[in-house]
Amino acid sequence: MKSFVELSDVKVSYSGGLLHRAPKVDALRGVSIHLNQGERHGLVGESGSGKSTLGRVILGLERPSHGSVSVAGFNPFALSKSERHEFRRRVQLVFQDSLAAFNPRLTIGKSLGEGLEIHNICKSSQRSDRIAMLLETVGLPQEFADRFPHQVSGGQRQRVNIARALSVEPDVLVADEPVSALDVSIQAEVLDLFEDLQRELNLTTLFISHDLNVIHEASDYLWVLKDGEIVEKGATKQIFSGPEHEYTNLLLGSLPGQGLQAAY
Repeated sequence: MKSFVELSDVKVSYSGGLLHRAPKVDALRGVSIHLNQGERHGLVGESGSGKSTLGRVILGLERPSHGSVSVAGFNPFALSKSERHEFRRRVQLVFQDSLAAFNPRLTIGKSLGEGLEIHNICKSSQRSDRIAMLLETVGLPQEFADRFPHQVSGGQRQRVNIARALSVEPDVLVADEPVSALDVSIQAEVLDLFEDLQRELNLTTLFISHDLNVIHEASDYLWVLKDGEIVEKGATKQIFSGPEHEYTNLLLGSLPGQGLQAAY
């Protein structure tokens, strides 16, 4: 099976300090990953490990200094204008900060309608019905279309964030710490929603998190990132039950409760 998302020997470096005089920082050091269509993948690592940088590469927002990238049949860094438009539709991001992700001056309905208009998803006369359907898909009443982002709770706003990403019918969804700002009980609801939508829509998903409990629920396959390098990969359940790399074992050992990983 040909990988739907594939990074091969990808390297990303940043120059630090005033006037770039500080030593460069290697955010990704020869990372290779592959995601098959319709699979749920998790990416875990401590802060500064390069998780968000890897997500930005997949989204075409961070050009690597070395290596190759293929996402849904596209090289994100060699796109014509029409290809870029199509790529932006097919590869979507769910943001961590749901409040900052929205224009506070637009109602939720108008925010959801922007993508529909830009990508000609439906006729203007059908847009209201489409927005209502999107809200229903994520478990929200259609009346939310008339509210502003600050008028709904964090969990509800993250549901709207998901609805907006799905509005343009993507194939690939990158979720960067999408539940880290939510209460644990709300996290569980949003994670259940993610799983239901992923399976129903056959989405290829990369769920990025530092939280192993979250990653366990959100992925079937797992990539462990340390200092810009993949140190372990495989089925999530297998890694949780028997990690092979010392770093993975250390991460699992940091979970509350002794022997918690054995329960997985």
